[in-house]
Amino acid sequence: MKILITGASGFLGQALSRALMPAHEVIGLTHTHSTNVVGIRSLNCDLSDFRRIDKILKEIQPTHVIH
Repeated sequence: MKILITGASGFLGQALSRALMPAHEVIGLTHTHSTNVVGIRSLNCDLSDFRRIDKILKEIQPTHVIH
């Protein structure tokens, strides 16, 4: 599975990334802080920027989104 996690730099986002990463491809969206999870792809995105979100979703085509 390819899982996109919003808020990947937060406490819950980092915990989910670590838990899911060994078995799945994890992409984390961050805004003001970077994530400290090694091995995930991290993208900077303001969730109010709908064009950027649309572009990311079309490019990545995740099977799951955790928000």
